[in-house]
Amino acid sequence: MEFTTIKGFKDILPEDVGTWQRLESEARRIFHSFGFKEIRPPLLERTELFSRGIGQETDIVSKEMYTLKDSKGRGLTLRPEATASVARAYIQNRLYQKNSIQKLFTIGPMFRHERPQKGRFRQFHQIDAEIFGVGFPLACDFLKELGYSNFGKPDVHIMKIFKSIGLADKNAGHYQMLKAITRIADHTGESAYAVDKLFWLIGSGYFYNHKHIGRNGRVGSMRAAFIEHVIRS
Repeated sequence: MEFTTIKGFKDILPEDVGTWQRLESEARRIFHSFGFKEIRPPLLERTELFSRGIGQETDIVSKEMYTLKDSKGRGLTLRPEATASVARAYIQNRLYQKNSIQKLFTIGPMFRHERPQKGRFRQFHQIDAEIFGVGFPLACDFLKELGYSNFGKPDVHIMKIFKSIGLADKNAGHYQMLKAITRIADHTGESAYAVDKLFWLIGSGYFYNHKHIGRNGRVGSMRAAFIEHVIRS
């Protein structure tokens, strides 16, 4: 019987290893220059970590995960992505107690049972970066310095609010809107995360449907208390 690699998996041969090492070394150099630290979470995690973090209804969870059960019947899964594992490590090890802002990156293999095709394998390698303790606007600063422009957009409702009350120019783009949130944080003395969270809630519609606010956009007398609660929580 001839043994071969499993479908969707491949060997990285000696003549290719140098290219991989150069790519990983350059990624580490760039991340370190921006104050990121490397973290290496395990390849195997409890299945619930991904089913809760990614969502039960997603294709990744429902169709693509490599899952097994241990001797006690507990579900274990080869990680299909890195974010959930890094977030779990951040919380479990209380990294927020060492520094309120944590910038972490990891490099390694991920596993998804999807249809193999050219350039796409069931074991693939990912370079992942996570920022904890700052709002979306500050995270976007890092991405913009790396040359990325398509890093997410603020809610359309938030953009209308900012433009209507003069917090941003009527022709402001998405990046300028995100910077406006940071300016508000600096002016009020609140964290960018708190301001970012508040305006996300407003844009999501949750603000107007909250029991203390009133429905259908009728802002009630508890508005100030609600904002205070959001900022402090």
